[in-house]
Amino acid sequence: MSGIRLVATLIWILAWTVFAASLLSGCEWGRPKLTFGQGCKTCHVNVVLKDHDFPCERCHRGDPKALKKEVAHRGLIKSPSSPNGARVACIPCHEREVKAADASSHYTMAGEIGAVWKAFFPGDIPPRVSELPKEVPVRTLRGLVADLLRRRCLRCHVYSHGDGYPSTRRGLGCAACHMRPQENKPGIHKLYRDVPDENCLSCHYGNFVGWDYVGRFEKDIPEAFQVPFRGGRRENFSYGVQWIEMAPDIHRGLGLRCTDCHVKGPCQEGGKDDGLKCLDCHKDLSESIPGHDPRSRSRVSCDACHALWSFNDRGRTLVRQDMANYWAWYDLRYQGILGLQEFLEEMDLSDPLVWPVPFMRDAFTGEFLPGIWYQVFGERRWWPVTLGLDKRGRIRVMRPILDIALVYVDEDGFVILDALRPQGVNKGGLLPYSPHTIGRADLFRTMKVMKMLLGIT
Repeated sequence: MSGIRLVATLIWILAWTVFAASLLSGCEWGRPKLTFGQGCKTCHVNVVLKDHDFPCERCHRGDPKALKKEVAHRGLIKSPSSPNGARVACIPCHEREVKAADASSHYTMAGEIGAVWKAFFPGDIPPRVSELPKEVPVRTLRGLVADLLRRRCLRCHVYSHGDGYPSTRRGLGCAACHMRPQENKPGIHKLYRDVPDENCLSCHYGNFVGWDYVGRFEKDIPEAFQVPFRGGRRENFSYGVQWIEMAPDIHRGLGLRCTDCHVKGPCQEGGKDDGLKCLDCHKDLSESIPGHDPRSRSRVSCDACHALWSFNDRGRTLVRQDMANYWAWYDLRYQGILGLQEFLEEMDLSDPLVWPVPFMRDAFTGEFLPGIWYQVFGERRWWPVTLGLDKRGRIRVMRPILDIALVYVDEDGFVILDALRPQGVNKGGLLPYSPHTIGRADLFRTMKVMKMLLGIT
């Protein structure tokens, strides 16, 4: 009789276990169910657009039939969109685009590297992005400028995932434009054939072309300029810097996206963005309007009269400091670099004896190298709009892009380099650029342009 009772008890326990399991099977517990036999999706959740709705291994390689991780991941391409990964994974379907991207300014960064390198070393041929020197410790002036480019100037490029702020995170290579990282959802692939503006702005933010299009001017760095709350709500810090709301470009107000003008993008033949020009749309301009006849248009850019405002920051000083002097920089921690901000905010400023050695990430290799690059400005202005002549003698809006100075302080506090300025560039480091702040022409600036056209001083 006891045996029968034992069996009945076991059956009863088993039945309740099965019943409870059936109830719990519908609970997600905040994570996806794992069902073996689904290949990569056994462990990974992926969402893609229909034109890329094919097996994961076509891009990522690996063995989807394997049951062990180490076997499944043999030959895996972790990031098919990265510059190196795309040459293997994307090129079978997108050969023309991949080759054009390799030669584009987004990949070579020849303009950024060339401008800085030629400013300090006019007689040099600027190094390619893959040839930027890395000196640890720094021994030469070229090593210092290369370190500036690697760890401060070129943090925003397709070789890295961007900074750690929500709006600056992005994919690698092709995905920097064509995929948007999903917050707290690793592995979710949301691909875009048409690049959304938010992807452009993940690189083109701060006081650079891009933010001006949406009407933003970066606030100055010191803490006194920051606003913790506005209108009872926490101020937006999604880019690592705060901004002043400005008049956006008139085309933005009409609903045009970046790619409506930069229609071809950088991934075309020759790697050049041959986007729309003003006259491609505004063909019906009346030549009776002063300055709009063909001769005048060949001598003056449209934005010389029509730019509402421009970035006009002056006196940028870039300081590499290898000594632990965090008191001096704490109030200047809002520089758009999450690592720098967190490093200073987590510091125990009350006890200099426990301060760690300063370090900063190399944006290309991911290594943490000694020294931190800080920056300060003499002034930050958006007005007046500065005019000048480019190399072709055309009247353009000018910007003090190379109005910079380098300072280097070693680990012992000795100033090795003090306020080194570029050589062989325009006075004040002025270079022509195209502000994306187009609107109704400014009357007084138009009169100034007409005087310049007529040679009246």
